[in-house]
Amino acid sequence: AQPGSSSEELPVVANKEYIFQQQPGEILVVRVSAFEAWFVSRVSTEVGGNLGVSGLQDARMLPVFQYIPASDDSRQIDIDVDAMQVTSRTDFDLQLTRLNVRDDRTGAIANAYRTLSSGLQALPNGSVPQWTVKIQTLFSAANQFETIGMEEMRLWCRTYGTHLVLNQLQDYQTALDWSGELLSEPRISRYPDLEFIAKKLKSSAMAQGRIGIGGSDPVSSSFQLALAETVTAAKNLGYRYEESLALMSGGVDLIDNGLHRQAQGLLGTALEIAVDIEANDLAASIREHMVEALSQAGELHATGDILEDIESHLVDEGDQQELALNLIQQGQVHREGHRYTQAIDVLARAVLLEQGELSRLEAELELGLALSGTGRAREALTYLYRAVTNSRTGEFRRPSGLLKIRTALDEIAAIHRHLQEWEQLAQIRAEQRESLNSPARQAIYSYHRAKDALFRYGPASPTTSERYNTAFRQADGADQEELRSLTQLGLCALRATSPGPQARCEPGELRIAFERLQRTQVEHH
Repeated sequence: AQPGSSSEELPVVANKEYIFQQQPGEILVVRVSAFEAWFVSRVSTEVGGNLGVSGLQDARMLPVFQYIPASDDSRQIDIDVDAMQVTSRTDFDLQLTRLNVRDDRTGAIANAYRTLSSGLQALPNGSVPQWTVKIQTLFSAANQFETIGMEEMRLWCRTYGTHLVLNQLQDYQTALDWSGELLSEPRISRYPDLEFIAKKLKSSAMAQGRIGIGGSDPVSSSFQLALAETVTAAKNLGYRYEESLALMSGGVDLIDNGLHRQAQGLLGTALEIAVDIEANDLAASIREHMVEALSQAGELHATGDILEDIESHLVDEGDQQELALNLIQQGQVHREGHRYTQAIDVLARAVLLEQGELSRLEAELELGLALSGTGRAREALTYLYRAVTNSRTGEFRRPSGLLKIRTALDEIAAIHRHLQEWEQLAQIRAEQRESLNSPARQAIYSYHRAKDALFRYGPASPTTSERYNTAFRQADGADQEELRSLTQLGLCALRATSPGPQARCEPGELRIAFERLQRTQVEHH
């Protein structure tokens, strides 16, 4: 039971073929499993007759059962198992049950398997009502197996139903309730695989539904405890992919709760396992989360190391677009750590890669910022202007959430001010004035204009004093404490004579302003 587009979007990375003979009047039940792989199973006859396609989306440890009805003649049955996600330990297995209906019991067994197989058949682009019918079919099969005393098959049917409720209906609370019911089954411990899957469904439902997450102690939340049980069960069964996946989920949750250092421990263990079993896609996801955790914790050197590790894998895969984005990330990390030479090196490589326009512009913008940090003002302007202007029209690009246009314009203005290029500076300020859509942005703009006057006219100029006073009032009105402190220090440095500024230049007031800037690490030169 899978969306019809899934097998089309993801390429087949492994395949296994089985061939066997079906005798006249014989019913076949095929059980197909693939260790640490997501797969679909296609059953057909040797003459090309399609007998069905089954599979469970993104389920690596769930087998599927396929019912092959009896035929009047002997025929060859072909089964193709196509896997879309695998690890170095992936293995395929097929078990065949031959049924001859001789009495009521064998007839009931055949009917139960037929119902189960119907519930597991592919459903391209299924709607909520269609998935609901599938789930009802699986629970009907569970009831049939219960009637004939096939306990394990009853539990498999209920497990499949819970999986579909979680992944297709996305009814997280129901999935949580049903997985809890599975775990409370008196004899569930007889079937370690089923018990593990129930624990996985429970923790997955909590993760996707944000149930039992966070709280006063996120490390000991209900979600983290459920994940710990999943990790232990996976480890005991040797399901290393699932162990790594659960550890990654725990790390992501801790990142979301601001516990970056604790997250690093879980993610580090998860990555070791993923690399060891060559689960490349999973390892790539873990590395991305590690970058997030390390960067949020301010560990720029470690972040750079992980990004370089990711880069080596992207080079091997030949993915130019992803490689460019990785190099841009590396450049940002190096620049934030004031390692401008390293930043320039990786960003220059990013600019040269064939890539989409947006990532190329972002690379040029970041390269311009890095060059500015080394004092290479003219080179910096070249790349910054490329990033913020349309190459065809020469017009400035509008600020957006996708490209840091405002940051680039601020840097361009600062360079022109440093070079005393007042006409070019005026053009940039005029452009910035067009996008002052909030009191906070207006206050920031006024502060930069005050600095412009200080550089151009000097501290004794009335223009400089007037602009600093305006910036202070706007920062105060916009409730921008850091900016208010910056303009306050600027005003006092000018030794203004008006009563307002003098009152704000008392030693105690200045100490409060300076300490606030130190705490927030705002640049206040």
